[in-house]
Amino acid sequence: MTIDYGSVATRAVLTWRGSRTPLIFDGQVELSSAVHVSDGQLVIGARAWQLAESDPDGFVPSPLHAGTGQLDVRGTAWEVADLVAATLSHVHAEAVRAAGTPVREVRLVVPAGWGPRRRTWMRHACRSAGLPVTRMLDTPIAVAQAAMPAGASPLGTTALVIDMGSGCEVTVVAHGPAGWEVLSTLTDPDAGGNRIDAALTAALAGDQLEQLTAGGRWTLVAAIRTAKQALTGQAAVTVPLLPGEPAVVVTAALLQQVSQPIADRAAALAATAVANADLTLDQIGAVHLIGAAAATPGAGTMIAAKLSRPVQVGPCPGIAAAVSAGAPPAPAGPDHELVALPPLRRLLGMALPGLAALVLYAHFLLSADFNNGTPQRSRPGYYVLASWGELTTACVLISVTALQAAGLLAALLAQRNPETDPTGAAPSRIAGGLLASAGLSAALAGLFAVTAAEFFALPVSALMRWALLPLLPLLGVAVVLAAVSHKTSHPPAGGWDRLLTFPASSVITATAGIVAVALWWQGSLPAALNGWGGTIGTAGGLLTGIAIACTLVRNPAGRTILAVFTALFTLVLSRSGPETIAVIYALSVAALYGMRTWAATNRHARPFAPHFQSQELPSQSGLG
Repeated sequence: MTIDYGSVATRAVLTWRGSRTPLIFDGQVELSSAVHVSDGQLVIGARAWQLAESDPDGFVPSPLHAGTGQLDVRGTAWEVADLVAATLSHVHAEAVRAAGTPVREVRLVVPAGWGPRRRTWMRHACRSAGLPVTRMLDTPIAVAQAAMPAGASPLGTTALVIDMGSGCEVTVVAHGPAGWEVLSTLTDPDAGGNRIDAALTAALAGDQLEQLTAGGRWTLVAAIRTAKQALTGQAAVTVPLLPGEPAVVVTAALLQQVSQPIADRAAALAATAVANADLTLDQIGAVHLIGAAAATPGAGTMIAAKLSRPVQVGPCPGIAAAVSAGAPPAPAGPDHELVALPPLRRLLGMALPGLAALVLYAHFLLSADFNNGTPQRSRPGYYVLASWGELTTACVLISVTALQAAGLLAALLAQRNPETDPTGAAPSRIAGGLLASAGLSAALAGLFAVTAAEFFALPVSALMRWALLPLLPLLGVAVVLAAVSHKTSHPPAGGWDRLLTFPASSVITATAGIVAVALWWQGSLPAALNGWGGTIGTAGGLLTGIAIACTLVRNPAGRTILAVFTALFTLVLSRSGPETIAVIYALSVAALYGMRTWAATNRHARPFAPHFQSQELPSQSGLG
């Protein structure tokens, strides 16, 4: 069974005997999430709304809007999780009745913006209802996954999912080497069904709301929502407003008119989410509109006009999330491979630090000076003068290459173990990819050291000091990041690929700076550059400082300010050779990934902040 527990209504779909069947509650495909507390008993669904008119003090229209703690009802503190569990228990019982057998697996769809604390809270509520939740799926990923044509490869696919329920959540998702990831997500409580209800009520009742009691307002809310749902298939319906007054006629045209500003607001939110993902609307593969409010007449057309993009709206958008999450992943076509090459631009970005590392390593080997003999014929007192800072920087950059390839390594692990969850995501595999990249980094640094030791006829330990020791902070950060990614199924904003990306400007300036300092320090300049040694060394010190600034700060203005200080700092230190500034550069790279790990940790572990304000009784001026 797949469950979509929403702020206003709950939907559930049974997957059994090879088909998906929505559960029916009182003749409807949805069950109201409202709860009424009466004499210590919890009444749910339509019956809760019926009691709201005569006893509004015990009515809780949306437990999710009350947060995750306790809610005071009639002077008694109730755990919100218990109110949620009351509705879920009824869903569980109805599923067992319909299937005639116990439910063995439960998938729960949740908003992409929910963090681990809210997800854990929801699991506890389901457990209290006797539901064995085996998976939690992000709604937009489930929708994008289900929309993929059979046999098509999802790799590289991007999608924009606009979920208009009581509020609106807009999410940009993409499928990369490690599976589906959320690139950005935004929420707005005033761009969904609740605001449409308020606008329609204001248009129909106006100042007459002041004549209604608290219970009468809840009855009016129920009538407005029923009319709004009926208008999805009819041109006009009648709605009773005030007791003793004739009913008013509500048309689909009026509903569309009052919905226009809300649809425009949802479209603006969608455009912002796309921009936050560093994409344009032209780069989005498909736009999906789901949620109960998506069934409002003209909603898809209004949003499409605002975005200048076609919008896909299914026949039953309110239950689309539950249906999508219940669908098995589409089988891959015969030509589909689990591992595919990233785009050319991404490959070049991954290869750049690797090429720079080879250049530095080659210059390190070939520019060394041998004293008191040669590697083949050493004499007593034999020693080597080499730019050890170039070896350090080369090992740092080869490690950066391995870290950037963590997603590709994760996909290789997926190919060896092709089992995936219904979303196609592989959060634990990105952890494996990170650990693999850390191991590969250490192995390559060791290979550089062993090869140089053999070339110079020196002990390996003397080379390890410059090859592996400066890498330890970076390798430690990679292991911590792997642990963070393993504990969560929710990727960081922008995805793991973006988090691991390293600035090319840092690679270029660091390589040029370290080589320049090495040329000046060793005095191995070409004859044409005689007399320019001091200038080249100064430029190298300044470039290394700029590389550190490019590593630590992304904002151009911030980089410029920081570069002024770091460049002067490294200029002074470069007077003693490239070794010290190379180690400082290695620490700055570790600091970059450390800050990103810290940000990812805070994002996954932050306390839940409700996306919507707690819903009180409607005010006299309207429902908002």
